[in-house]
Amino acid sequence: MSMQAAVALKLKQKFGSRIGIFATTDVNVLFTQYKGLGRNPITETNFYTSHFDMYDVNVERFWWRLKSFITHLKEIYIHYVNDYHMKGAGELLEISSSFDEIFGNSLFTLMEFPYNFGYPVTKSSNLFHIMHFCPESKLLSEDYLKFIEDPTYEAVIYVAFGSFTDWTVAPNGTIEKFVNALNDLEEYKIIWSYNGPSVSHLVKSHIMVTSWAPQHGILSHKKVQAFFTHGGQKR
Repeated sequence: MSMQAAVALKLKQKFGSRIGIFATTDVNVLFTQYKGLGRNPITETNFYTSHFDMYDVNVERFWWRLKSFITHLKEIYIHYVNDYHMKGAGELLEISSSFDEIFGNSLFTLMEFPYNFGYPVTKSSNLFHIMHFCPESKLLSEDYLKFIEDPTYEAVIYVAFGSFTDWTVAPNGTIEKFVNALNDLEEYKIIWSYNGPSVSHLVKSHIMVTSWAPQHGILSHKKVQAFFTHGGQKR
C-alpha cells in the first residue's frame, strides 16, 4: 500500500483527485481508529491467524480475548513499519504520505466482505460492504444440466482458477500432471473452466473443459459438492 497511497495523495495534490479505499477483507482496528469508529480490539474477530479462530468467535472466553489482544499488538508493530515505508514512498514523490494522510483524505471505503460476519461492530455512512448479497442463480443450459445431473456419478466438482492464471507459461509437465489428478477422480463429474493449451486429448469423459462457465449457476446446483478456485487473483 506504500506506493499506492503516495501516488493517490500526489494525484489529489496535483489534480484535486478524490480518494477511495478498497479493502478485500474487513478493516483492521487501526483503520477504525483513524476513522473514529471506536471498535474494541479485544472483541474484534481475529483475521491474522493460520488457524480458524475467526469461525469460532467467543468473547466470553479469556484465551480468545488474550489471543486477540496479542494479535493486535503485532498489528500495531506492523503499522509502524508500514508507516515508515509509506513516508519513504512519499519522499520519492515529494509528498507527505502516511496512514494518517491517506485515511484522513479518503472519502469512502469499499469492503469486499460480508457485513454480518462476527459480532456487531461500529460502522459509518462512508463504509460500504459490497459482497453481502447472493443473487438468485439462472437456470443452467441443457448441456450443463445433462452433464451435472448424470445419475451414474455421485457428485460434481467445479474447477476454476480465474483469468489471472496463465497456463501458457506453466512449466513443462504441469498441465499434464494437473489433468492426471483430475482424471483419477473418476467417481465424480468435473467441470473445468480453463483457458490454456488444448487438453481435449488428455482428459477423460467425466471431465468437461470449457473456456467460460456460468459459475454462479453451477455453484448453486445441489449436486456440486466441491469448488477448487484461485487465491483471489483476477484481472
